[in-house]
Amino acid sequence: FWINDMTPRVVLHPLKPALEGQEVSGMKDPNGKALFVEFVAAVRRDGQGFVAYQWPRQVGAVPVDKLSYVKGFGPWGWIIGTGLWVDDLRAEA
Repeated sequence: FWINDMTPRVVLHPLKPALEGQEVSGMKDPNGKALFVEFVAAVRRDGQGFVAYQWPRQVGAVPVDKLSYVKGFGPWGWIIGTGLWVDDLRAEA
């Protein structure tokens, strides 16, 4: 799980703590998708939603397909998200 606000600024990221406190609207995946902007857009539009993008499994690794679910927590202006690797999902199916 990670948390960002609607700016978007990362509040908590357990695997990449260096992102905490950072404004990340310019962070894009290799295809040019501004993923944190997309998280905010999904929450503004529907209060929650799925966003597909690419993200590395570990620091320095090649980004791979990921699907995340985000949900807004209105009282604090937060977005709470979690995701899974698409290839893991395919392997299980």
